[in-house]
Amino acid sequence: MNWLVPYNRMFSSMRRAMELSPDWDFMVPMEDNPLAINVSEDEDEVIVVTALPGVTEEDIDIQVNDNRLTISAEIKDEYEESEKEWQIKELRYGQLRRTVILPTEIDLENTDAEMENGLLTITLPKAESGPLQKIAVKAKELLGVEEA
Repeated sequence: MNWLVPYNRMFSSMRRAMELSPDWDFMVPMEDNPLAINVSEDEDEVIVVTALPGVTEEDIDIQVNDNRLTISAEIKDEYEESEKEWQIKELRYGQLRRTVILPTEIDLENTDAEMENGLLTITLPKAESGPLQKIAVKAKELLGVEEA
């Protein structure tokens, strides 16, 4: 069974990259350094949460463009210049980035992002939609048809 492990990881990555959901339009595929996120929605807001332990707010960039939320962060390797001979070095360092298409228009003026205990929480209030407007349908006269 152990020989299947690499294939399971590969297919899990492919499934995440091709994930389609009718409620969320689609998720933009994760890059080589995936930044795991949770996205939830209620009547008033969309909330995005990601874990960024050891990252300071200066190393985080959050942008919304054309209803796409992009979170970028840099995790710095404090031991990069070290002369140590590593036995195991699994922690990720470098640039992380994730983009997700938001399910609705966002009120950018009231958007909030907070970092607490390594968790970044982005609160995106939904934009208020204007009143429903009815559009009148006007009939055109057909050419070559005479009225009786």
